Amino acid sequence: MRLRDAPGRANGLVVPTRQRLPLLFECALDVIARHRAASEPLDRVAAAVARAHRLGPRERAALGDLVFAWAHRRAVADERIGEALARRGGRAPPVRERDLCALLLAQRATSGAPDARARQALDASLAALLHDDAPAVGSALPAWLDARLRAERDDAPALLEALGRPAPVGLALDPARAAVDELVAAVGAQGALAVPSPLLRSAVRVLGRVRLARLPPALRDAVWPMDEGSQIIARALDARPGERVLDLCAGAGIKARLLLQTGASVVAADLGAERVERAPSAAARVVTDGTRPGLRARSFDKVLLDAPCSGTGTLRRAPDLAYRLRDDDVPGMAELQGRLLGAALTLVRPGGIVIYATCSLLRAENEAVVEAALARTPGLARTSLSALWRDQVMLDDEGAGELRLSPHRHGTDGFYVAALRAP
Repeated sequence: MRLRDAPGRANGLVVPTRQRLPLLFECALDVIARHRAASEPLDRVAAAVARAHRLGPRERAALGDLVFAWAHRRAVADERIGEALARRGGRAPPVRERDLCALLLAQRATSGAPDARARQALDASLAALLHDDAPAVGSALPAWLDARLRAERDDAPALLEALGRPAPVGLALDPARAAVDELVAAVGAQGALAVPSPLLRSAVRVLGRVRLARLPPALRDAVWPMDEGSQIIARALDARPGERVLDLCAGAGIKARLLLQTGASVVAADLGAERVERAPSAAARVVTDGTRPGLRARSFDKVLLDAPCSGTGTLRRAPDLAYRLRDDDVPGMAELQGRLLGAALTLVRPGGIVIYATCSLLRAENEAVVEAALARTPGLARTSLSALWRDQVMLDDEGAGELRLSPHRHGTDGFYVAALRAP
């Protein structure tokens, strides 16, 4: 793949004509500058820059790979660059030159070959960081999050290493309209490695990029992207034909789509009207504050609460999220999650099931929220996830009623899921 060359003046970084930056780096520098200025999610900024430059699919993919590699390694790269500049002394280079160096360090760490023409735009002290004998930069999280995970989790070293690797693509499918083997073959025809999920009966794991729009017409409407962990959470509800099921924080309704396959009557609720509008039309769509839902008490057989959270389990896909979070954000998240779980318990019938889940890695948002609910609700008890999953999920919670999913153990994003039976 060859990207077009950028003009000699790279939006503030003056590069001699014979050393023009490739468009890939010009776009990546633009993404970083906009992301830093607006604190918007990196994927959203990258998509906007790609549209502005009219990049094709392969160029968009290359841009995404580069800026996400930078985001995973920005802390280590910034430290390495700071040390090099301190040794040099004198006037600091422009911010864009530092950013260019960080991009090249990330490219070297992921592909082993930093772009030679882009490297020529660096001064000698920064270019030296890219020598073949210079140590490669690794991924790292902000100090507070790194310390918190190491204090809370015995598996922290393996988890932290896994968070720096690319995530596979999970695909959910409607088994009444598509077969796993059929989908594996269709994705493989695009050049990606696709395998049946090792965790779920009706899911596919893809290593590489897949374009669903290029699937055979019969498959397109029967398949959608959904992390295997999210599918496992939805399957934990064990929704059955005729049951009345509530997806309390439904968002765009991805889990509701899976729940509808079971024949249950599904209500998709969320605070944001624009999000609920994207939920499947076969679900009853309700705009409501989940902490005060205004729905009839004890009126649902089962309630799914995939609660708003820090999102730390998704850092493979959104590494910039770690730098938008603060340690003091977590208590507020946990307080909201506790109120949502309390509301969910008022909506489920006696003996009904509430599934509580987050995509957080932090105990304060997971086990601590469930333990607090158990302590304040007489008769509330955990119940076996394995029994609820039946033969749909190949995992065993060993009767604990809760499970952590993680990238290094399961290949999923980081999730927590607990099953509670109402008194």
